[in-house]
Amino acid sequence: MGIRNSIQTALSQPKSFLLESTIRQVVEEVLANRGFVMPGEHRALREEVTALKTRIQDTEDTDELKNRVAALEKKLQMAMGALQAATSQIVQAGSTAEQAQQRATSAQSTAESTSDGLTGLEDAFAALVERIGRGAESATPSLPDFTVLDRSIADIKTTLATGSYDVHLPALLAAEEAGRSRTGAIKAIRSRM
Repeated sequence: MGIRNSIQTALSQPKSFLLESTIRQVVEEVLANRGFVMPGEHRALREEVTALKTRIQDTEDTDELKNRVAALEKKLQMAMGALQAATSQIVQAGSTAEQAQQRATSAQSTAESTSDGLTGLEDAFAALVERIGRGAESATPSLPDFTVLDRSIADIKTTLATGSYDVHLPALLAAEEAGRSRTGAIKAIRSRM
């Protein structure tokens, strides 16, 4: 039935159209066999080639952008590494400065303590000179035996209890305050004064 309809349709049309259509098909087939294309097909192919070129260019641009992004990421990583190293150095320098400040504070405290001890020794020496000048004792006063301060606090208390160091208590007190500055030893000496 399909062929009959086609034949009837072809016969029902004017002969010039039928002939023209047949010639056109023959010409198109010959041109296609020879590698030629019709203008409409040529235009469609040109548009497709243009679209493909655009896609290729976009892909190349994308690759170039990817390369740029990769280079920038590498620079960023290097900068982050340098920033971390600098931060570490700053923290270390801060720690060193804090330690130096603590040492300076400790040295200042020691210097003040030594100064106070020297003042105590000077006062003790002045008191001793005054006693000598007054002739408090008939015998020449002896120098204090500072080795007693090297003992334990219990030994210091026992030795001081004998009273043999009472003359030298100010000098012993000044020496203890300037030296080890033990609270128990200082109390023991002051309790005898």
